[in-house]
This record gives sequence, C-alpha cells and structure tokens, in this order.
Amino acid sequence: MKRKLLAAGAAAVAVLLAGVMVAQAASVKFGGQMRPRYEIFEQNDFDKKTDPTHFFLTRIRLNADVNIDDKIGAFIQFQARGVYGAGTGGLIPGPAPGPRNAAVPADGLVDVGLHQAYFTVQDFFGMPADLKIGRQEVVLDGHRLFGNTGWTTGAQSADAIRLDHHHGDNMFSYIFIKAIEANGSVPFAVGGNSAGAPINLGGAGPGGLLGQGTCGRGTGFGAGDLSDNCDREDHVFWGNIKTMVPNAVISPYLVITVDNSWNGSGTSAGNPDNEMITVGGRIAGNAGGFDYRFEGYFQGGRAEGIATTMPATGKVVSAANLAAYTKGGGSGVDRRAYMIGARLGKTFKNVMWTPSVTLWYDRLSGTDSEDIQDGIWGTFDTLYDTGHKFYGYMDTYLNATGGDTSYLGLEDIAIKTSMKPAANWTVKADFHYFKTPAENIDLGRELDITFVHKYSSNLTMTAGYSNYWADPGFILVNPRVSRSAGQGGIVDGSANWGYVQLDLKF
Repeated sequence: MKRKLLAAGAAAVAVLLAGVMVAQAASVKFGGQMRPRYEIFEQNDFDKKTDPTHFFLTRIRLNADVNIDDKIGAFIQFQARGVYGAGTGGLIPGPAPGPRNAAVPADGLVDVGLHQAYFTVQDFFGMPADLKIGRQEVVLDGHRLFGNTGWTTGAQSADAIRLDHHHGDNMFSYIFIKAIEANGSVPFAVGGNSAGAPINLGGAGPGGLLGQGTCGRGTGFGAGDLSDNCDREDHVFWGNIKTMVPNAVISPYLVITVDNSWNGSGTSAGNPDNEMITVGGRIAGNAGGFDYRFEGYFQGGRAEGIATTMPATGKVVSAANLAAYTKGGGSGVDRRAYMIGARLGKTFKNVMWTPSVTLWYDRLSGTDSEDIQDGIWGTFDTLYDTGHKFYGYMDTYLNATGGDTSYLGLEDIAIKTSMKPAANWTVKADFHYFKTPAENIDLGRELDITFVHKYSSNLTMTAGYSNYWADPGFILVNPRVSRSAGQGGIVDGSANWGYVQLDLKF
C-alpha cells in the first residue's frame, strides 16, 4: 500500500512539474464569458391564437490564449449554450447530450464544444504574411458580409485558413473557408450525413449556410458524396486601406463561392451550378463632424440549384411562370444581384446627454416576375453576415439567401438615435420601414428600444423592447407567418419582443 501511495505521489509531482515547465515555456492567459438572457418572443408566427414564448438562453465560454514564442501562438475557446430547463440538448441540434431540466436526479449535460481553436504563425516561412489556421470567427469590417452573429448564443465560426499581409497602416488578406464537406468514403461519420437522409445543414437562421438547401442522396449521392460534388467553399480577397482617404477606411472585396450543397434540389438529374462571385467595396469614416458609411456589392455567377426554391406567392409569382423557371432544376439561371448601403450620422458631443442621430438605408435586390421570365436570379446573398446588426433587432430577415421575403429582396429605410442620460447608461431607439424592391411590396415597420448599463468594467446589462407592425405584404411573403388552408389563418398585424441580458466577461 505504501509503495502505491508513493507511486501516486510521484506521478502527481511529475504532472505538476510538467505543468510548471509548460507555463514557463509559453505564456497562457485565461478568460471567459457567462451570458444569460431572458426573452419574451411573439414573432414565432404572427398568429393571434399562439401565446408568446418565454425562455432563458445561456452562453458560457472559457478560453485560453497562448503565446508559445514571439512568432507562434494559439487560441482555444470552449463554449456551452442552451435554454434553461429544456429537454435533451437544450434545443441544441446534434447528438443528444443529455437533459438540462432539474426534474432528473443527475445532471447529464455534456453540451460543451469548441467554438474556436486555431494557431497563428507570424512571418510564415519568412514571408510578410501571418498565418491563422483552424476553427475561427471571420469578421470583416462592420459584419455586412462576414460576421460572427454574436447576438445568437452559439455565434458563428468557420473552419478556415487566413493569410494577412500588413503594409504600414494597410492590410490585405486571403481567407479560405471550408463551409461544407460532404465526405464520400465515410458518409455516416463526416459532414453530418446519416443513412438514407440528406446532409443536415440545420434550420433557417443567420450566417449564410443555415438557410440553404440540402444535397440529396437520390441525385448522385446514393453511396455518399463519392465524386465530392456536394461541398461548399469560399475564397475571400479583402483589403483594409487607411492611407487613401483622410479619416476613412476603404475595404475592397472579392469573394468566390463554389456552393454545390444544392445538388439534388428540384427535378434536375444533374449537378446544378451555384458558383457565385461577389465584388464590391466599402468606405467608412468621418468628415465635417459627420460619420458616414457607403458600400455596394454585385453578385454574378450561376443560381441553378437555389432557383428551385422560389415559391409561388399568388399575385407575385404565378405557378405557371415558376414551373418554367425551375424546369430541369433551374437549368440556365444566371445570378445578377446587388446590395447598396449607406449611413450618415451626427453625434452632438457638446450637448447634454450627448445625443446622436443616424440616417440609414439598405437595399438588397430581389427576384421579380420579369427576372423569372428572363431566367435570372436577382436575389442578393448576404453570405456570412451578422444580420442582427442591420435589419431590425427582431431578426425577421436573417435568411442569408433571401427566403424571409420569398426572395423578393429587402429595402430598409431607418433612423437610429442614442443618448447617454447618466454615467454608464445609454438609451437607443431605432425605427425601420421595410419593403421589397422586387414587386414593391410593403412589409411593415419596426421600433427597437434598447437600454445599456455598464455595471462594471466586466459586467454589462442590456434590456430591450421591440414591436413589429406587419403589412399585408409581410403576411403574404414571410414564411414564418402561420397560415391555415387557403392562406387564411388568424394572423395578427403586429408582434412584440423583449429581453433582459447580463454579459459577464473575464
């Protein structure tokens, strides 16, 4: 017994010494986050018969930032997310991790996963470029095309390889994102495949991929993706130029997307093409006491798979035209889409409460009846954006491919205000007017009121209230609206939403 105790003690000492040696060899900084949020949610279906949903969301993170030497570092971030008291998995997609509810005698919760895990190498192979490889958040500029959807409990990260070249105050980057890998040799273990079912890309939601179609096994996928035809990858070329215009930053974009995750959609027996090229730019800065932002992007390429998702919405798109448009799985459909955005704001720093006013305009093109007749897909894809920052806090228009307006696009005219009535307090009020550029359909108006209190340097408290007044056009085109047979339903003309959130970072 004494020998066993000595052996165990020696092993413990060895582990401690190894930990000390590792700590001496690398600088490790730990941090994390705990973020509970209560929500009352009425915009499930805009149905008078449906009661509001009440729930608590939670995000818990623990991360380690490691500096191995002056050139090499690593970052690992664990994350757990869920809904208070929910059943298996806490409403989290994926393998059942066990119940969260307190009605069971043991806590079987194992919903912790890796949100980010990457390492960095500065001056990679002596080149003037820094390498970042692994699971990472890809955030560019104001989250318009690439963001982390930080409002959601899970947030968004991607398996990516990034090279950054710094030249003075300017930076140029290449980012490779492997968004979907549908592996053929191990079809039931890699890529989220399951026997006899399509790839699971998740439900509609923010971030680009979640709202897209599936790659059907019945179309060249019966034994897995043997020909590697069901993947999606993005090649991003981006710049951040600070030396061209005084007090402004210019960001050029070129994004090449090869998205074959639509294979098997519609009636096509082949593999529909969904190559997409997004090109454009953004300038943001200040001049004459005003803050401004202007940006514009054009998308070209093919849209044969997604064209099969265009719905027949009565007076907007007839069933006859739709049938001709999607014949052969949308064969021959070209992309011609665009997005423009503008912001002009003024902060009155020498006035009590430091008020600010911002005028806001966004226009995302859509697909109208003429486009369908001409074989054109005119709906702009917002890629990996953080839509919560742009299109109203009630998150009615998050679908990146445009499905939340039946692919008719979105026009947003808004005014945003804020003030600071007391130390560490900020009050914001935003008002949006929404319509569709294609077919010119009024969608409704949204009011967002937000209260932010900086309780301490580590803890921020936020509360918000929003109301959406839906027009008849919204009820016609938005898929979340509850409808009975014949588009009847008991649909309300408005919906409320509110929340209280505590965000502790350490």
